[in-house]
Amino acid sequence: MDTITGFDKKILKVVTDIPEDIIIEDVRIGLGYICVKNSMLRFGLGYSFHRNWQGSCSFLINEKPLRGMPLKDLIMEFMKTEDDLKRGVAIAALNSYYNLLGKLSDKTDGDPISLLELTKNDVVGMAGFFGPFVPKIIDSAKHLHIVEKKRLDPMNHVSIHKESHILEKCSVVILTATSIINRTIDNLLYHCHNARKVLLVGPSAPLITSLFEDTPVNLLSGMIIKDGNEVSRVVSEGGGTRMFSKFTRKVNLEIGSAGA
Repeated sequence: MDTITGFDKKILKVVTDIPEDIIIEDVRIGLGYICVKNSMLRFGLGYSFHRNWQGSCSFLINEKPLRGMPLKDLIMEFMKTEDDLKRGVAIAALNSYYNLLGKLSDKTDGDPISLLELTKNDVVGMAGFFGPFVPKIIDSAKHLHIVEKKRLDPMNHVSIHKESHILEKCSVVILTATSIINRTIDNLLYHCHNARKVLLVGPSAPLITSLFEDTPVNLLSGMIIKDGNEVSRVVSEGGGTRMFSKFTRKVNLEIGSAGA
């Protein structure tokens, strides 16, 4: 049964601004990510949750070709499902329209951790595991709690949890953008009400500040694709962030700035 969550409703509202004549040109569903190209020759990324599939040998079951579909229609249709793979395609399609430098102002590049202004008084929560962030957080903050269902090796000054309620004890929270795709974002945001800084990060992050204006999120960190053909190639060949990062640009946006 299809379920439209609170955050999904915000996305569906934003999608109404996309012109009807923009269509899907290409969809690549890789082992790690999904890449969508639209008729404006713009590209967007979304995480591929194909590992969760327990059905037939066809991972994405759709009665009609995705190529040629209006971008708006695909997003509207796929965001209303509980199929995480289709939802990943929808987010990649959304990002192909909105994650453009020309649509963003007051942006900054580089490492988003520095923008959190961590101190030794901060207890940091991380929903989703971002390995490269961990040493910087341990060096700068009091303690790090990681919410992750996958097994992680023990780390000094780090506590690992299966449940998200620990985020209520955190002054700074980092959320994976894949939570939009797998429909956990509403629950995660519910537990972030005590945090002074909430960062949503990842290649799947929609750089649309209006989506987050009435949520605890006050910082976004996502990707702008510089060379879409190369990113599509990497995705098709099963590559991930490390392999396509040189063809992208990391962009940070503060909520309340003049973004989309």
